[in-house]
Amino acid sequence: MTRQREAQGGSPASPARRRLLQVGLGGTVLLGLGGLGFWLWRPHSARIAPSDLKTLDAGAWQVLAAVAACICPEGKGFPSADAIGVASRVDALLAGLHPTTVGEIRQLLGLLENPASSLLLDGRIGSFSGADAATQAQILAGWRDSDIAVKRAGFKALSGLCASSYYSHPDVFAHVGYPGPPDYGNVRRAEPGAAQGGTAAAPAQGAL
Repeated sequence: MTRQREAQGGSPASPARRRLLQVGLGGTVLLGLGGLGFWLWRPHSARIAPSDLKTLDAGAWQVLAAVAACICPEGKGFPSADAIGVASRVDALLAGLHPTTVGEIRQLLGLLENPASSLLLDGRIGSFSGADAATQAQILAGWRDSDIAVKRAGFKALSGLCASSYYSHPDVFAHVGYPGPPDYGNVRRAEPGAAQGGTAAAPAQGAL
């Protein structure tokens, strides 16, 4: 019914209906804490954010890039998430989503990075970006298996964005046996840096 009303020129769906994370009051409070993350703590990352970001700031991009590296590790011929710019691909994807969804992703990244929330929820001291790769993978696994709904939903959202951006890159197609999207116009629109050709390799690997 809501879509019918919008199509007929009625009032658009409320932001609450467009929310990515369906969480209760407690989850909303936690997301609010995440929103403070980048105001109080800056990420400790050697990754340099690009200057042409569309939706995320440099700090959020750095945390997202660390998440992507854990979700989509390189190995057995698979490129690293950094090599094919997964964080920037997610940033571009977010530009086409509703502002409410984009805001929630920013809050999630802040909640993940925020040392105060880490101490409160996990008893761990330190930020996500300041941890080594093994610890970051453990943190994300903890979110995946958490009893706290907003953390489980947050892991699902972040991992889904990273994985979809990774496996939709032409450099990954050959490794999963995918020939690429149909080229109805007989004109290949290869992305910059995309590998040409290639043969199918082992099934895709994932860290978490």
